[in-house]
Amino acid sequence: MRRGDRLRDVTLSGRRTCMATQIRARVRTGVGLSSRRRYVARGVPGGYRIWDNHGRRFWGDLYELCPDDLLAELNGRKDPARISDLQRRCRASKR
Repeated sequence: MRRGDRLRDVTLSGRRTCMATQIRARVRTGVGLSSRRRYVARGVPGGYRIWDNHGRRFWGDLYELCPDDLLAELNGRKDPARISDLQRRCRASKR
């Protein structure tokens, strides 16, 4: 292994461990992971729009009420049938 290929040592709970071990521990326990979601609701004039953090653009329609159920599904299981149903429901609630 070349010098540049080695993983940097970091301190985790007072022990020296490699970066890969630290990442595996955080993934396994869920501690210290970023809680940044892909889809979030942003307030805009007239209601809310869904912002896609990865695509850096708005997704979907303008909603008068915050679409919490739709956001939970988009950030969770991403079931297309359920997303379509929730979109219809949110659209109907603004009429």
